[in-house]
Amino acid sequence: MVRFVNKNTVLVNDYSSTDTDKRFVIKLYRTLKESGLSIIKVPYKPVEGRINRIQPSTGIYVNFLQVGEKIFLPTFNDPPTDTRSISVFKEIFGADNVIPVPSFELSLLGGVLNCISWEMKDL
Repeated sequence: MVRFVNKNTVLVNDYSSTDTDKRFVIKLYRTLKESGLSIIKVPYKPVEGRINRIQPSTGIYVNFLQVGEKIFLPTFNDPPTDTRSISVFKEIFGADNVIPVPSFELSLLGGVLNCISWEMKDL
């Protein structure tokens, strides 16, 4: 839903073309702005409904993996939205730093690149 670019700027899903509760969206954006953060809206095109009781993460581009300056950006077999997302991320992070990664099948399992890269520590 939200990812930091730096201490003053966040990437936020662009809910304008979804059925997401408008009151929630207004409150989210307002809270971030009132916290002194600049907002960059990024493409967001979720799949509605569940598949085998799992909510897919298809269309959630903020679920990218960052390794150093490299951004491994999920793509979802949706050429218009994938292309727009790649363009936005290249503008933010630099064209040489954005690496599109086909992630449609992975997204059907409920997570994308950031989710599958979480590091777990033994307690």
